[in-house]
Amino acid sequence: MKKLAAAMLFAAATLLPQTSFCQATQEEPMNIYASKPQTLPIQVKGDWSLESPNGRLVKSGAANGPLTIELPALDDGVLSQDFMFAWQSGKRKLVAYNQKLFTEGLDAEFKLSPEKEKMLKAAGLEAGKGRKPPFKIAFIDYGEKKEAQLKFIFTAPKSFPLPLKGPWSAVSLLKAKFPGPFSLLSDKDGQVADMSGTASCLLLEDAAGAKSIILPPAIDLNDIETMLFIKSAIQEEVEKWKSSSKRRQ
Repeated sequence: MKKLAAAMLFAAATLLPQTSFCQATQEEPMNIYASKPQTLPIQVKGDWSLESPNGRLVKSGAANGPLTIELPALDDGVLSQDFMFAWQSGKRKLVAYNQKLFTEGLDAEFKLSPEKEKMLKAAGLEAGKGRKPPFKIAFIDYGEKKEAQLKFIFTAPKSFPLPLKGPWSAVSLLKAKFPGPFSLLSDKDGQVADMSGTASCLLLEDAAGAKSIILPPAIDLNDIETMLFIKSAIQEEVEKWKSSSKRRQ
């Protein structure tokens, strides 16, 4: 077994712009949850302040290193609130999110550990409510079976190396804002997912357009970036499904 050639890895990476839920912007905001202590992803030395969009001072203080702040809970139904954080290095947008991120009334099926299922449901995903649109989403542990247009597959270290056999029309490495260990290997039987790289997750797509996102063993559902990634992936695929359904009518 050997690593894929650099050209093939680059070819996989070039798929990322087609998958907007993995794209980053030059001026990325800092994302945190409201209503619980959150450590900012920056080093703060000296005075800092947090202002609302209209310039009202919300918080201020001084720090020398990592800074943990806590903002009040957002009202029910309010997904997020924007702020501007200022410190010695300049200013940066900060977005505080409601812990209930999923407000669209989407159904999901679960076949995974009770702890993970509880965390996903706490974020607003529900099971078996029959809401519209009837777009099937599933969260499963590796090895479990569920039919869905979009599947999130949770793995364990013992799952690897993972042969990527199946009716896949496309296999790509994705880089998100949470760490991952993935790389692609090749052997005489085809592609194999391995944990010797830096990709956040793997995206598999079949000929019918159904997608499976393979998540890393160390995925953290308490991390806001993980949950925003899941939310963006669902939103993007639901919108594609809606557009496709309208064209068929």
